Formats: sequence, structure tokens, C-alpha cells
Amino acid sequence: HIGVIEQKNWRIVAIYRNRKLLMPSRRRMIQPNDLLVLVGEPAVLKSVYRAIKRELGQFPEPFGSNIYLYVDMNLVDLGTIQELIRRAVFAHKKFKHDLIIKVVNPSSIETLQYIKEFRDKNVIVDIEYKSTDLRSTFYNDIKAYHIGLVIVSSEMFANHYTRKTLYESHVPVLKLSDRSFSSVKDAAIILSDNRDLEKISATIFDISEQMGFNLEIYNYMNEHQDEKEQVIEHYYNLATIFSKSIKVIKENQNPIRTLRQKDNFVHILPFTYKLTKRRIYSLLSTDSEKLYYKLDNYHQIFIPVQL
Repeated sequence: HIGVIEQKNWRIVAIYRNRKLLMPSRRRMIQPNDLLVLVGEPAVLKSVYRAIKRELGQFPEPFGSNIYLYVDMNLVDLGTIQELIRRAVFAHKKFKHDLIIKVVNPSSIETLQYIKEFRDKNVIVDIEYKSTDLRSTFYNDIKAYHIGLVIVSSEMFANHYTRKTLYESHVPVLKLSDRSFSSVKDAAIILSDNRDLEKISATIFDISEQMGFNLEIYNYMNEHQDEKEQVIEHYYNLATIFSKSIKVIKENQNPIRTLRQKDNFVHILPFTYKLTKRRIYSLLSTDSEKLYYKLDNYHQIFIPVQL
């Protein structure tokens, strides 16, 4: 839908469909083979064109070109670091982009030695021996390494300060749990009362294609069904464009309860400001996005709504 497309420094001013001129409106859906008439700054229009013509297999573009595993040995249990490294390397091989392993607050020589063994032409190991401020170090690395995906452990994402820093970087985050990552077959998204899932839909399809995930959409049958039906229609259109099947599952109870009974999956959701709040403030909420931590035992991918 045109209404969910952020048009900053550019505008869709007309649509040609089957040789007929259509005027854009917030509720109008862009369909395959539509011709769009755009106006805006030349540099901006070039980037919009690349995004529209984008094919699957580009992620972590357009957020960046490399993958970044951040390991703070003060926050991550040493016993889980080796498994965290192996899962990050698996993601690196799937996405076919360079991996940077950043280690801060090193405290185990044996673990550092294990990490260094992964060094090769596509894997950089960067160890910060002196204590530095998380924000400055992290933001500098995002720019220097052109990072498009950050990988962290559950313990790190649970840390309020770390989570807020990740949000402010505007880069997708893969939060790894203790479950197997290589055996994941399904990617689950839970429809909410907003349209953010529509804004990140192309990225979700791209990730699902590269990782070989089946895409499952959970629809909690409560109020606001009109909004949700529009999002579902959008996903069906994308599924046709990308030749990928999707499964829509209707639930009469909060889908989080159903998902917690599954053996393994990856939960994909928009990375919005409300996720930076301390968990205690969402204990009584019915918003599935605010309750993301109820699925903390599973892998989760948080995708920024805006670049």
C-alpha cells in the first residue's frame, strides 16, 4: 500500500496500470507490472529505483554489506560463546557476506584462542582489549565495517542499555538463543495493530529465501482485522512476485502461546522504539511486539522500520 511507503524527498505522483492512469492514494496497492511516475531529488530517485528493482538474495543490503557479531565477555556466559560463534559463522555462510567478530572485555585466553581460529579472508576478528564506551565503539564499527546485520546473544539483547544502542544504530539484529540455528525451518511473524510488518516485508522475504525458511503469518482474530487483512493481502502479492509460498494461521488466542509450543523457529518482527523500554513496563500489555521477550528462548530477528 502506498500509505505505508515513507516518501522522503520523493513522491509517487501517478501509476499506469494496463495503460490506464491511476492517481495514488494511501490505500492503493502497487501491483506487479505497474508503471510508477516518481518525482524527487536525482540521488534519492536512484536509491528508490534500486530498492524497487531489488531481487531476493541481497540482504543485509540495503542496511549494509557485512555481518557483525558483538561479544561482550562481561555479559555473555563463557560456556555459550563457542556455540554463539558457530551459529554466527553459519549465518555468514548463508548470507555470503563478510563476518566481523568483535570481542570486548576479553577475559578468557582459551576462548580468545578459539575465536581467532576462525580468522580467514572473509572473517575478521577484532578484539578490544581496553575498556571503551559501548555506543562510541559500536557506532564507529557500524560505519567502518559497513555493517548490515548485527548478531548478539540473548543475554546481550536483554540488557536495556545494549538494546537501546542496537535500536539507535538502525541496523537489523539477529538475537541467537540456545537452540539449534542450522535446523530452523520456519520463520514466524505475528500480525499487530499497525502496518510496520508491511514496511519490512521485502526484507522478511529476502531473509526467508536466503535461509530457506517457510514463512508463517499468525493472525490473532481480535479487533483491527481490516488493517491486518490489508497486510495479509500485501504479503500474498509479494509471495506471487517472489514465487514463494506463505502460510496464514488464524488464532483465537495470543499466538505467542501457540508459538511457545513449537520446537524451533525464528521470530521476525519490526525493531521499533517500544522494544527499547524496560520489560517491566509491558507486563500487562497485549501488544505481541512489546511481549517479544516471551519468545526469548527462540531466535529472533529485529528489522528497523526505517533505514
